[in-house]
Amino acid sequence: FPILKMFSSLFNLVSLLLFLSSLVIILLRKWSKNKKQRLPPGPWRLPFIGNLQHLIGGGLPHRLLRNLSQRYGPIMYLQLGQVPVVVISSPTIAQEILKTHDLAFADRPQFVSTNIIFYNNKDVAFCQYGDYWRQMRKICIVELLSAKMVKSFSGIRQDELSSLISSIRSTKGSTINMTEKVFQFTNCVTCRSAFGKICKDRNEFITLLKEVLVFAGGFDVADLFPSWKLLHNISGVKSRLVKAHQKIDAIMENIINEHIENKAAGKKGNGEFGDEDLVDVFLRVKENAELQFPITNDHIKAVISDIFIAGTETSSATIIWALSELMMNPNVMAKAQSEVRQVFKGKKNYGEEDIEKLTYLNLVIKETLRLHTPVPLIGPRECRENTNIDGYTIPYKARVLVNHGHLREIRKIGKILNVLYQRDSRTLRLTLWEITLSLSRLVQEEECVQEYNLV
Repeated sequence: FPILKMFSSLFNLVSLLLFLSSLVIILLRKWSKNKKQRLPPGPWRLPFIGNLQHLIGGGLPHRLLRNLSQRYGPIMYLQLGQVPVVVISSPTIAQEILKTHDLAFADRPQFVSTNIIFYNNKDVAFCQYGDYWRQMRKICIVELLSAKMVKSFSGIRQDELSSLISSIRSTKGSTINMTEKVFQFTNCVTCRSAFGKICKDRNEFITLLKEVLVFAGGFDVADLFPSWKLLHNISGVKSRLVKAHQKIDAIMENIINEHIENKAAGKKGNGEFGDEDLVDVFLRVKENAELQFPITNDHIKAVISDIFIAGTETSSATIIWALSELMMNPNVMAKAQSEVRQVFKGKKNYGEEDIEKLTYLNLVIKETLRLHTPVPLIGPRECRENTNIDGYTIPYKARVLVNHGHLREIRKIGKILNVLYQRDSRTLRLTLWEITLSLSRLVQEEECVQEYNLV
């Protein structure tokens, strides 16, 4: 049997050589691919978890990412579990992502929470780029959020604002939880605009919505390890989110059915002032036979959920931050109060058109949005193809986050940061897009001052 032993040893040797050769080839290909792609720089990674250890240990995510970007640069590559992530911390590069190469980053990643909340992403914010997205976006722009439609809800906004002011007056001398009151205000405005008079379960709906927002804004390990299906049920987040969403779904389904019944009975609209509400508009559009993608109740509920989540939490957070900044800066508060008294002096009734005259207060709001952006991390977006950005390759399927909360170049314009506190800033005319992106070309503070005539 010596010959058999010799052949067995030879076979084992050949197998080992083949295995090592294959391993070397795979590593060389991966190395050459990475070298060719030239991924953005990033911190060291651990097996399995990648860079998760850099985001654990306290602190807000956008601030932790800011600290990392200060070390690794304005475009940074992270591996969060199984998910490749590219973080952008520069207005110039953000403009490339959001405008120049917008189509390459038009897709949205799939999350466990959004799949549940938005009926398998049948909404606008999280659906994949394509013909369906274009159809729903057109409906939102032309029908749901048109200037005429927004203006028709002015009565609701004024009514809810009067209720808010009356509520604050009634608690004179007592401590007021403005966060709760403002959140209730924005929710009531959105609820009445979307559902009109037909919303018997409004309070329950708002309570459930707050619960869903907590789940949606939290951390779910299943999103970072999508292939590990077991993790999707271990955390318990999914089951609780499903339970809350089922209650929301039942409320919205009843509201839609009541709208359909009223429409069948010949009523013009369910809006509080006789016009259409958002559900009425959707039901009217639904009957259009020329739609490429037919609209179902799930599509209506998904887009309505989009509007609630986008229009309540962000608006209320901005209002609270503006109030906080005014309280911390008495000089700015005094100027804003003086302007309001001057514009509305002698007026018993005022409308939204009068707000345009509050130049200084509008600048305070813009400054608030710059200092405390409601959504610090824009996106996320998903790369549809290998794309070259600033000399680096953003790989296919990588998730891209724009750290809007701490765009680095904006720190160079110190005199603009404090302009509201130094002088009458009515001479300053900046749009939000100019504040976040266009200022990146103004490298020196002196250029900013000269450009906008601040001295």
